[in-house]
Amino acid sequence: MSVFQETLKNKTVLITEPMENATSASIGFWFSVGSRYEKEGERGISHFVEHLLFKGTKTRSAFDIACGFDYIGSLVNAFTDREAVCIHCTVPADKVDFALEVFCDMTENSMFNIEDVEKERSVIESEIISSEDDPEEAANDEVCEIFWPNQSLSQCIAGKVEDISLLTREHLYAWYEKYIKKGKLTVCVVGKINLPSIINRLEKLSTRLEQNEANGRFDTIFPKPQVFRGVTFYKAAFQQEQVFVLFPVDNFISFHEQCSWNVFNAIVGDTMSSRLFQRLRENGGFCYNVYSSFNMHSDVGSWYAYASSNKKDIVEVIAQLIEEIVKLKTYGITETELAGAKEHLCGEEIISSEDTENRSRRLIREYIHNYKHCTTEEIISEIRSITKNDVENVIAKILDFSKMAVVIYGPKVNGKSRKMIEKSLSMW
Repeated sequence: MSVFQETLKNKTVLITEPMENATSASIGFWFSVGSRYEKEGERGISHFVEHLLFKGTKTRSAFDIACGFDYIGSLVNAFTDREAVCIHCTVPADKVDFALEVFCDMTENSMFNIEDVEKERSVIESEIISSEDDPEEAANDEVCEIFWPNQSLSQCIAGKVEDISLLTREHLYAWYEKYIKKGKLTVCVVGKINLPSIINRLEKLSTRLEQNEANGRFDTIFPKPQVFRGVTFYKAAFQQEQVFVLFPVDNFISFHEQCSWNVFNAIVGDTMSSRLFQRLRENGGFCYNVYSSFNMHSDVGSWYAYASSNKKDIVEVIAQLIEEIVKLKTYGITETELAGAKEHLCGEEIISSEDTENRSRRLIREYIHNYKHCTTEEIISEIRSITKNDVENVIAKILDFSKMAVVIYGPKVNGKSRKMIEKSLSMW
């Protein structure tokens, strides 16, 4: 089915994709705010506000909201990112109007009672402490700060415990009014839907800030982040070393180039048959967890390779990881790898096309990055059009060793091992 996109009278952007054979629908309210918007004294406020959206409105208690979704078997949740706050749900098709009504109520009529603020403050502090106890999650926060040092893009999304203790009810509610109640809003609905009914309800919301249709993204302009280049050893009280090899990438790319990036990533580290997985886990036996991925934002991003290993193997892990990346840069890829990666991505797309939530998130990504909205058939056709030359152009563009950053996060690395690692990296 075709995708419908319109800016409503109140400046809400609505993106929908009807699926006639679906029996459910996924709804996402995307607010243009996140941790990147926060200044000193505001760290963690977007995430705190996200929590408080579920704590009751003028006519619904927190229990009413919970029961309303639970009693229809709905999956409802929310998250805060660096550039967005999202509340989302998947509901039976005949409950779309109900879910929209509740989300609109949360958007415009949340109360932020002081008792709820204080209880949720404790919940968030517990969440922060839990994340600090998770090696990979803690490492990702620190690596982001190392790669984009002292910049709003890299600050911890949830904030620190001491940050949360400073946020008052008045500050939280003012943030809610500015960015949730009156700020830029994109609503995405995918599944079996009644479009006129959706438009009618959303147009009852207050007038929002207008989004910039010229570039089609959450268009707050941030200073261009400066990237760290070099090697960092970060001591942390966990048992395993975690290795990140990062390269900065620009985010202004065509849809064809994005598909080429995805094929490249599938070949390097996104599958069990990928180069990094086969070399470091299957053949070397060094790692349980090894992969590669993109970390993208509205203006910049990174591609990174990740591996975790025992401290005793860290020198060899880094040497082999870097050697595999160098081989890609020097010799390129094979036609067999290309064909396998393309079919992997096509299969993923076919499977995810039946998932309304996956399709909803894809539409949002297309909107943010100003790509045309594509059907599953169009995406598969684009993936299959990728050539060996396309992927090798991506390799040449991304794998610039003069811009490489390496972070080793975990137990202290002894002097001898450290010198060996630094020497091996200095060659590139």
